[in-house]
Amino acid sequence: MFPDEIGDFGVDVANKVETVRLLASSRNILASAANYFLLPYPGNTGITEISGSTILNVIVSIDVVCWYVCMLLIAIGIFNSIKKKESLLLGILAFLLCYIFINILVVENVPDTIYRYRSVIVGPALLFIDWSVIGRLKARICSVFNGNVNSKDTSLSKH
Repeated sequence: MFPDEIGDFGVDVANKVETVRLLASSRNILASAANYFLLPYPGNTGITEISGSTILNVIVSIDVVCWYVCMLLIAIGIFNSIKKKESLLLGILAFLLCYIFINILVVENVPDTIYRYRSVIVGPALLFIDWSVIGRLKARICSVFNGNVNSKDTSLSKH
């Protein structure tokens, strides 16, 4: 069924697991996790392919700042999903946590590599954003600018 060149499947899997174990044992997991979520830094992307273009650096920097804001909203949504025991979102969370953990262990701490690998989780992670929080925040901000602050209508807590 498989070509002869593949060799022993068990040995191949064992070699790959050993390689991942060696990579993981040589890493500072906390620093790798921080880099995975924060790199590239706005204003100093460190991505060699776009280093000569100011406009591309600005675009990536804006994208990263949006990612930071989304991470805050996603964290609130994850907390709410766990609290409400939403099985679909908890399944997506399990996938995301596994993918993130593998990337933290294996992916180099290079901004362009992390940026590329992290892009895979953005779509599923955005499913956790609680849009009602954004609506209440928007109503509160608009009411402050309109001068009619009513704590009952503009509170960020659920009614």
